[in-house]
Formats: sequence, C-alpha cells, structure tokens
Amino acid sequence: MNILSRSKFSTKLLTAFVFCALITLLAGAGSILSINRLSTALALTFSDNLVSVGKIGETLSSLTAHNRGMYRLLDGQRGVLPDSENHRLHEALVTDLNTAKNAYASYRATPLQDDERAAGDKLDLVWPTYISTSQKIVD
Repeated sequence: MNILSRSKFSTKLLTAFVFCALITLLAGAGSILSINRLSTALALTFSDNLVSVGKIGETLSSLTAHNRGMYRLLDGQRGVLPDSENHRLHEALVTDLNTAKNAYASYRATPLQDDERAAGDKLDLVWPTYISTSQKIVD
C-alpha cells in the first residue's frame, strides 16, 4: 500500500486504466469462447437434430398415408371403389412405403440420442412384420 500512496497521480491513473483494460480483455475472451460453443451447439442442432426430426416426421407421414391407403384398398375390395382408383391406390401404397423406408433409413443414419436409438431398435424388430403384412394386404 505504501507504493501506491507514494506514486504520482498519473501513474495511479495509468495503472487503473491498464487494470480496466485487462478486465475488459478477459471478459471479451470469455465471451468469444462462449459464442464459439454456442455456434457449435447450433450447428449440431441444425445438422443432426433437425435432420432427424424432419426424417422421422417424413417417415410418420408416409406411414400414415400408407395406412390410409390400405384402409381405402380394403374398402375397394367390397366394391366401393372403381378399378382405376384401386390401381392408383396400389401405386400410392408402394410409393408411400418406399418413401417411409428411405426416410427411416436416413433417420437411423443420423446421430441419435440413447432414447431415440432404443426406440428405433424396438421399431426395427416389428418393421419387417409390418412391411410383410401390409404387402399381403396389398397383394
């Protein structure tokens, strides 16, 4: 404390400015590191998480369309639908199922959380049964 009281006012003022500049530099460096971490997290969100959400949404909408088509096809077997509509339904069923398969394969290829992976593993067990059963209905 003795050095501080014996120094000139200009030295004290310069020391205070240098100290404030160091604090500002440290705060700025911390902010830059935080911004870089946030940027990385956002990039992962947009590249992995949103892709997986989009692909699982596409899978679900294609499977919903496929299921609706199967019910319409079952109605067609009772003579409710004309043959041209029946043929169009067969083609739409194949397209919807292929779209669902491709979207699901893309979803499984993205980095997944543990709970997503576990749910996907359960679906993988029943997926072949669903496909073969729906194919029997279509045939």
